[in-house]
Amino acid sequence: MDLSKLRFLVAEEQPYQRRCIVRMLYGMGAKSVTEAADSAGTMEVFRSHAHRFDVIVCDLDMPGVGGLEFFSGIERFKDSAAVIFTSGLDPILLESVGARARAQGLVVLGAIQKPLTAQKLVNALEHARGAADTAPASMLQSSAGMRQMVAVMKGGQLEPWYQPKVSLASGRLTGAETLARWRHPSLGLLDPAGFMPAIETYGLIGALTWCLLEQSARACRAWRDAGLPASVSVKLAPVVLRESDLADRLARRVEFWGLAPQLLVLEVDEAAVMSQRAIVLENLTELRMCGFGLSLDDYGRGFCPGQQISRIPFTELKIDRSLVGGVDLQPQREGMVADLVDAANRFGISTVAEGVETHGEWELLARLGCDSAQGHYVAPPMDLASFRRWAAQSNGAALRAA
Repeated sequence: MDLSKLRFLVAEEQPYQRRCIVRMLYGMGAKSVTEAADSAGTMEVFRSHAHRFDVIVCDLDMPGVGGLEFFSGIERFKDSAAVIFTSGLDPILLESVGARARAQGLVVLGAIQKPLTAQKLVNALEHARGAADTAPASMLQSSAGMRQMVAVMKGGQLEPWYQPKVSLASGRLTGAETLARWRHPSLGLLDPAGFMPAIETYGLIGALTWCLLEQSARACRAWRDAGLPASVSVKLAPVVLRESDLADRLARRVEFWGLAPQLLVLEVDEAAVMSQRAIVLENLTELRMCGFGLSLDDYGRGFCPGQQISRIPFTELKIDRSLVGGVDLQPQREGMVADLVDAANRFGISTVAEGVETHGEWELLARLGCDSAQGHYVAPPMDLASFRRWAAQSNGAALRAA
């Protein structure tokens, strides 16, 4: 990861810790690091610097004002900076602070318990890999226009990548989640941070969703014909969920693609479910009646009530990474995941753990009775050709259950 293109702000009260963080960043290749010793000093930095900051590393315990008040204040001055919290708070409380900050619209790369080490900082900054690509996104918003973005989709530059989903009991492949990537002719491979602002600006999120549905369904049909026993999951954008003819249109398309409806799992997030819009609830019911799988994505982030799950015929519940991460090390988190798995079992819904990254997480989730897992411990997202090669040689994944 090239940090030389990013501008950093380190807001830390303790001089020694501040110097350590600055040295770590420079040691990792950063070229622009600004320091502030307290909240007032940080606010002054925002007022006096014409350029925006890409990443802010902030001590939540700085004097002058509380951390959450401080971040509410900088909302007026920040552009698109991402933040890394540091604090001596209990990990669960620190995670709660991060969740509240995200609810305020902040991009939170990490909420790290002190002491902040180089490895912890590296792990958090891994989530900022798309930050350096915001310039291409801004360029697209200002000059490329809707026609170019439509041409990009029709020309095949925006393509689905697939992240495997495997059984925690057997380690065998069960499905794959579709994730969008842009194979830009000059900038290389861009993740959504590099192009979604343009997609949203031009109102093309619905077109992108249908584009991914089309390509993913065809890919699933091809790998099923080749003997790979995997379904495919595609997230439905809210605008698509509100289409009045969604179920009929999708049923016609899967028939055209030659794919059984149960092999296409449609993911929706908690916000869409909690909106209580009649058309959304009606569409979800009709989609299930047509035979499609329905998955509640990122469950646990917004605390969708259990009774809401029982009212909608979900077939799958995906437990959010915020609960999965470190589940083997934090008893409180283990209890929360166990409760979610038990609730899903009562309703006859399968469970998927998102973002599994360690063997310890894998083993505990298996003991808790979670059905499936996806994440870098299993495999990263990959293009179709790489996914099919990985799937054909997936005995390595099966060994993880041993």
